[in-house]
This record gives sequence, C-alpha cells and structure tokens, in this order.
Amino acid sequence: MIRISRHEAPIFTALKRTSFSFAFELRYLPRERPAILDALYPADRTRERVAFRLKTLMTRMLADKKRRDDELERRKKMPDKATGTDLGPDVFGDLVEPVRSFLDDVTTGPPGTNGRPFLFLASAQPPDDASRTVHFHRQPKWDYEFEGVTTSLRVPEQNRIIELRLRDSFCAFESGRLFYILTLTQPEKQPQPIDEYALIQLQQLALSPKTGAIDTACAAFSFSGIEKQSVSLAAFAEQRLRALETDPDDMLCNGIRHIIKPYGLGGDGLERRKIEGAHLQRLCIGVEDDRLLAVAEHAIDMFKPVENVIGTTSAAPGEQTAEPGVPLVERLDLAWRKRYVGKPVRPPFHIAGKAHYSRPLLTFAGMAQGVPDFPAQDESEVHDSTRPTARSVESALFTHPRFMMEVAKAWRSYQRGRPALGTCPYLLLTFLVAVHDELVVTELENRIERMIYAASPPKTVWRRIRGAGQWVRTLWRRAWDQPSPFLHSRSRPMADVRDVLDRANHWFVTDVGILESNLRRRLELFRWTSIHRSGNIFRYPKEKNALTEVRVATGTDERFRNAHDMVDRMESLIEDVSNLKSSYAERRTNAILFGLAALGLIQLPANMGQSWEMLLRMPRVVAFLQSWGVEPKPMVEPVQESRPAKSS
Repeated sequence: MIRISRHEAPIFTALKRTSFSFAFELRYLPRERPAILDALYPADRTRERVAFRLKTLMTRMLADKKRRDDELERRKKMPDKATGTDLGPDVFGDLVEPVRSFLDDVTTGPPGTNGRPFLFLASAQPPDDASRTVHFHRQPKWDYEFEGVTTSLRVPEQNRIIELRLRDSFCAFESGRLFYILTLTQPEKQPQPIDEYALIQLQQLALSPKTGAIDTACAAFSFSGIEKQSVSLAAFAEQRLRALETDPDDMLCNGIRHIIKPYGLGGDGLERRKIEGAHLQRLCIGVEDDRLLAVAEHAIDMFKPVENVIGTTSAAPGEQTAEPGVPLVERLDLAWRKRYVGKPVRPPFHIAGKAHYSRPLLTFAGMAQGVPDFPAQDESEVHDSTRPTARSVESALFTHPRFMMEVAKAWRSYQRGRPALGTCPYLLLTFLVAVHDELVVTELENRIERMIYAASPPKTVWRRIRGAGQWVRTLWRRAWDQPSPFLHSRSRPMADVRDVLDRANHWFVTDVGILESNLRRRLELFRWTSIHRSGNIFRYPKEKNALTEVRVATGTDERFRNAHDMVDRMESLIEDVSNLKSSYAERRTNAILFGLAALGLIQLPANMGQSWEMLLRMPRVVAFLQSWGVEPKPMVEPVQESRPAKSS
C-alpha cells in the first residue's frame, strides 16, 4: 500500500463557536445471576425489557417539586425560618427546567406526547466550573486511507491540545431507550479556535465508532488537560458516568442519582453496562460562523439547477450563479493560497495536484461529509456533498448516515442553549428523535429478518424424535459426503410456515406451536417497534420541516413503510396457511363424524331389538301391554334347533 505524508493546511482557522454532541445509548440490564436460576425461572417477568411512561414520570416529578416548594414556603413563615437542606436539592429546577423552558414552546406537548422524549441535564454544576474543563488531544499525526493510499497528516504543535467545555445530558424515550449525550463545546469566553481538520477528526470517531471511539490514535480526551490521563472517547464517557454515579455531594443534583435511579429509568435490580465503542450511535455538530455559512450558501447555490431526463434536479457543469458569497470565497481562497501554495516545505502541505474548485468549497464539502481527502474531490462529489437536508434564512442543515451538522449565523437559540446543553436545544432534539427512530426501524428490520431467515419451531416430543433421526442422518452424511461450504450463506426463508403448509393435511400433526411462536414474534415486534415510532413533535415550520426532511434523507420513513408492508404480507400468508389447515381439520372432523353416524345406522336394528327385549323383562311393561290386549312377543323369534327323529 502506498503511504504519503502531508502537513495540514487549514483555511477555516478561527471557528470559535462549535459544539459536538456524541449520543451514547445506555444499557441498564438485570444483574447477572447463576445459570441454574435462568434454567429454573426462564420466564421471569421482572427481568424482561420494559418501556417508560414519561407522562406519568413527569406528573410525579411535578408533584414532588410542588411538595418541596410548599414545605419551603411553610418553613419561611415559621419564626426560626428553618432551612430546607434536609429536603434535598431542587431536582426539577436544576436538571429539568433549564431544558423544558426551551422545548415546551416549540413542541406539541410535554414529554410522552407524540413521542417527545424526556431531556434533562446530567449535572447541576455551574457552566464555568473547573470540573467541566476538557482537553481534546490531537496526536502529532493522524492517518486516513483513500483509494488505496494512506495519508499521514501532521498536526501543528500549537493545535495539538484544544480546550473545550463539557455540557452533558440524558434523554429517555418511551420505547425504553436511554441516551447519554456528551457535548463538547468551546468556552464562551476566550475560546481557543479550531479548524476543519480538528472537526473532521472528531467526525471520524462517529464514522467508525467500534474502532475510533476506543482508540487514542486519532483523538484522546482528558479532564483538566492532564495529558498522562488522556483516554479514548468511550473511556472518557465511562469516566464521566462513574463520576456521576459516585458523586458524594448529595446537595448537587446529577441525572443518575436524582432522576434515573429514583424515578425508574435505571436501578431497581438493574446495572449499567460499561460504555463501549458500539454504544456511540451518532454525532451532532453545531457551528455558528458567518464565513462558513456564506461558503455553504455559495456551495448550495453555485450549481444552476436543470431538469434531467428522469425529472430530478441536477447541476449543469460549469454553470454558476452570481452569489453574494462569491467575493468572500475568493478572498478566503486567495489568502489561503498565499499561505500555503508554493511553499518549500517537507513534507508538502495537504494540497491536491489539480483542484477542481476553490479551497473553501472543497473544504466545506469535506466537512459536510466527514471526508479527510477533500482536496481531491471532483465536481459530482462537491455537488452531492453540499446538498442541504434543510435550509432556512439563517442556517443550513446537512445530514450524513453517522452525523448531522448545522451551520448558522447569529444563532440566538444556539447562544442561549450553550451554557446548559452546549448546543441549540432544537437541533439536539431533532437529532435525538431522528437517531431514536432510526434505531427503532433497525430493530424492526432485524426482528423481521429473524422471522424470515432464523425461524426455529418449538421442540415438541414428536419434533425431538424426528430431530434425533435427522441428527443421525446428518452424522452419516458427514461421515461419507463432503459438507457444503455454503451453510453460512444459505437459508430457507419462512421455513417454519412452509413446513406447516406441507403438513396441513396430516392427521396427527397440529403445528399449533409454530403458529403460536410466529404470532408471539409479531406481537413482540409490535410492542417494541411499531408503537414507539416518534411523530413530528414540533409545531413551528422551521423545526417541523427540518425533522421531516431529516427523516426523508435518512430513509426512516421509507424503511418503516417497507417493513410494515412486509409484516402485512407475512401476516396474510400465515393467515391463509392457518385457514387452509383449519379447512383440512374441519374436513377430517366431518369425515370422522360421518363414519360414526354410518356405523350407528348399521347397528340400529340390533340395538332396537336389544332395547325391546329389555322392556319385555319388565313386569309392569308386560302387564300394561296385556291390559290393552297385546301379547308381548320378541322382535326376533328364537331360532328352533332341528333335532333328528328318534328311531323306533
């Protein structure tokens, strides 16, 4: 493999208002117990999966807050004016209200309404507290691979440690899913600027979470900038969660000790699984920068739209429109070229041999899609990368399968939300709902796939006997025949239902267990996926349209429709098979009843004779018949045996 080395050559060197929200899915599972208990109690309902009732939870929290406030008001009227430290901290006011004050106005109802989640802060520590200082450590060089070439980018020494602020929160959905949102943002006062390379580096953590989020080769993090304690992103999130769980200060609110455990979102025999790279679901990026938005708008509008042969919008090569951002783009590109192009540096700067577009456009296209090799992008790549998911007068939203990025100017909601959440509350809520729905539809598809390809009928006694015979035959074939090398890639779709159809006319095979198992799977599918899809929780056009467009861009709407159509077809087929089996059973039952009736008709004369003989043995019946002048006689005369005449 070819390997080259380059120096970073940033153009956006003064990004001072950025936020990076990493969404980790928390998993609270029952504590592990001995295998003997699992064998004795396999259907223990206390250990099964549960959903959340967010409306009830909010009602209880509001009642607790009112009770606490009433007690404080009562104590204020007392002569000694006792303090309320024994009442505990104001959980609702410190953790819930700072978020609820933003979201109640733009959504259709409180948490639990139309799928709206419950979003609350992870800690009530002041925004400028020293414990919230985080340092992002960039290694002296980091690698990326593109088209068979590995490029090693060297990071300038002054850009290797970047100071950030921690703003974390939790988000619970009624489906039972719980997320930990680790948000890193630049300080509001005297922020250390970052550039596009640092931003793309953080995007790489979300692009490959199973490797990037557990490795420090690309990025590492530490509290208070202690370099020796720098760890991977997943380990950093685990450190933070453990600190919240073991915090000895009972009067300082934190989301785990004062909401998750006491209100049933975790705890009660459950334990949290350690954060791993696979738990990182997505990344949400917010950037407030006038220059970057101007470049984004120019990139969006530079292609003159034309209608192609299939009726969709595409770009005419080379045709551009006169945009207000063009002079700015040209100035940025000129300043960048003076700084880097033609400089005798070894290794050279990160510049493509022949660039198709100006550096600002190429850089923004790379930021919108998380592509480190952005200098080598061609026209179609720039066009596709810079198409926004949603756009307003002051912002542009871009969606990637692994992250979401919004660029804006004079972003009031972003500025007001940074001290508490670290980013714009509306952007974060849109992001979380989209991530949740994507996880739900993924689970829906996985359950359908298991129903189709991994169907395993219940083990009845008859099936165990047949299975033993098949096991013996399999051993025999393996002993004499070459096993198939494609067992891992071949399957029998819906084999259980097909087996029911094949045996529908069998006399002593009911297959009720197979149909019951399939029905149970469809019920579980409906319980945990179909009913937990979020609606459009926003009521203002900007946020409502943004969520709609994000769902279209990520394909969740289409995936939900396709999955439910598949379930409907499967249900129709299973119903037809069940009806056919019932028809065969009804026909067999009718045949048996007809045979029994025919047998009864054949035996009717003999039965009637026996009944008459029994009546004749009853004295009262005989007397009654004689009183009417009837001499009772048997229905069948006894056969007289012929005897030979005696010889004289």
